[in-house]
Amino acid sequence: MQPADLLLCPEWLITMEAEVTALTGRCVVVAGGRIAAVLSVEEAIEQFEGPRLDLAQQVLMPGLVNTHT
Repeated sequence: MQPADLLLCPEWLITMEAEVTALTGRCVVVAGGRIAAVLSVEEAIEQFEGPRLDLAQQVLMPGLVNTHT
């Protein structure tokens, strides 16, 4: 198993692809302060060891930065 800082497991994961996509059953693995992987919940638990934050009925989406202020 690989160490992870955090496994974020939301109900829905919004991606930055051209077509809006909401993935379900996924975890974002954070290691070394960076996103290390986006895997199915089962794969993340199997491959990474670290605290897991289950975000039932929550959306995880990229941060938006307004550079016009």
